[in-house]
Amino acid sequence: MRFENLIDRHHNCKFLILCGGSTVLKYKEQITKISQGMITIGVANCFHIMRTKYNLWTNNRRFKEYGENIPDNTIPLFGSHLKKGNITTIFPNKRYITVPYTDIEGEKFGYDGNNITGFYRTSGNLAIMLAHIMGARKIFVAGMDGHSFLFNGNQHHYGSGLTDNQPLDYCKEYDNIISNRLDALKGYGIKFHIITPTVFEQHYRKGVLI
Repeated sequence: MRFENLIDRHHNCKFLILCGGSTVLKYKEQITKISQGMITIGVANCFHIMRTKYNLWTNNRRFKEYGENIPDNTIPLFGSHLKKGNITTIFPNKRYITVPYTDIEGEKFGYDGNNITGFYRTSGNLAIMLAHIMGARKIFVAGMDGHSFLFNGNQHHYGSGLTDNQPLDYCKEYDNIISNRLDALKGYGIKFHIITPTVFEQHYRKGVLI
């Protein structure tokens, strides 16, 4: 399948995006329940939580660590910034869809027929845009905790501690950038809610998970 085939492919559907924050360990059962009937996009290594319909990768280091875990019954979405050498080594002779995106600071959000334009900074934000392009009516995001949100002391639902290998001050600055991009995505007109505890409180919708 080519990326062009994803445009409005799931028109008027609800989407669930599963990100890497450690809160999903606590809310795994509720997230799985609410995802029934939704189109699911997992970000990077998420398969011990849920097997999603689509699986987005944009980070070369994470892909080298966990890319071999991609199950056969999911559709891999590989960001165009992933190195071809990594893909052919870790994911040889298998089908995937290349997601063409620019991620240029100061660029306007959009899709010009060739590239997804705009500044995203993180794969979770890009996944929100992807869901929008696929025709989403409503988007729920789980596990977008923020890199400075250490749930039970852990940054991600895989590994322990600061799995990004960066000090907490760096993570807080990173979260400020992501927060700005989330605000901009909502300003662009995309309707989404984060449904697990998060530092991005302005986008948190409490009570979706019961």
